[in-house]
Amino acid sequence: MMKLRTTKSILFLLAITVKIFFHGCKSPTSTINNLTSETTSSEEYLTFPDNSQNSLDWQGTYSGVVPCGDCEGIETIVMLNQDFTYKIKTKYLGKSNEVFEKSGKFTWNEIGTSITLQGITNSASQYFVGENTLTQLDVEGNRVAGNLAEKYMLKKETSANETISDNNEPEISIIGIKWKLVELMGNTVNIKSVHGKEPFLQLNADGRMAAYAGCNSMMGGYELKEGNRISFSNIAATMMACENMEVEKIFSEILSKTDSYEVKGNSLRLNRSTMASLARFEAIK
Repeated sequence: MMKLRTTKSILFLLAITVKIFFHGCKSPTSTINNLTSETTSSEEYLTFPDNSQNSLDWQGTYSGVVPCGDCEGIETIVMLNQDFTYKIKTKYLGKSNEVFEKSGKFTWNEIGTSITLQGITNSASQYFVGENTLTQLDVEGNRVAGNLAEKYMLKKETSANETISDNNEPEISIIGIKWKLVELMGNTVNIKSVHGKEPFLQLNADGRMAAYAGCNSMMGGYELKEGNRISFSNIAATMMACENMEVEKIFSEILSKTDSYEVKGNSLRLNRSTMASLARFEAIK
């Protein structure tokens, strides 16, 4: 009898020990699971709203002509680099052929929608960054309102108006320069100055063009498009009669056929698709 009681006691103690052992092993796991669940449910993820800085392909070259108080317009080229550096070139059309250049760092505003060009104090330095556009802001960082609002927008160029000359010096775009006609359909133009003028083509900042081919003056409209494309429209001319008007006739026809242009150094070519150059001009300095 004594031996039986002892055996029961041992079994009882063994059962309690096993229960305590398994309970002790299970409890930490349960606690870890609970902590993991609580941590997951209460974890806060940082999110950043889309803005110009993080959602647009903003690096590149932008160009256009913005309004000017005492000139025909300010031709402007802004280049933005991935390392937050910039280069800006400006020319005051109808006032001077001098190109002003500035470079440095730029910074984004807190919400990532506009930039400030550092180091510029005497002209516009803030721009709103849009889809393939830069819009010049006023001195307080606000958009310009009114009828001229759209005139303050620069457009991104895949093949910018800026070109590189033979001596690696940057040049400004074809606007505002008087281009002397030197070649038509591969043939050299030898018309001497008539009425004090040589044959030329000039594109003005207001979207109007002026030309002269040795007898009559021509005028009309033009439009520059991405990829060095150009089109002329509403071309008209004075009605003077001269002895030799063959060059003028070909010149007029070429303007209506032109759909692209190419600049190399001080030379401008008007082309049609992949055909050979229709006309070649040289900048008059």
